[in-house]
Amino acid sequence: TATVCIKLVGKNDVIAEDDSYTTNHDTPITESIILNDSDPENDSFTVSKVDADGDGTVDEMVPAGGSLTFVGDKVDGSEPGGVVTLYPNGTMSFDPDESL
Repeated sequence: TATVCIKLVGKNDVIAEDDSYTTNHDTPITESIILNDSDPENDSFTVSKVDADGDGTVDEMVPAGGSLTFVGDKVDGSEPGGVVTLYPNGTMSFDPDESL
């Protein structure tokens, strides 16, 4: 007779921190949105879901091996602020609208 003990170890979610970037008028930027994020098990992770409007609900999926592009509003929501492109590896590029 033998006894087998199986211990299930829960998978902890990535701890995502807020990101904020500043750029000058008509100056595109490229940054990493995961540099300040961490995984409790030190596993690698990618960006796969996006809450583009900040309401707590996933709006878009970032395709593996591809990118997601959307128009971001100005902080006051009055008009488009520029084009945001996200990649699974955490790279984010922002190209401000000419009117900024």
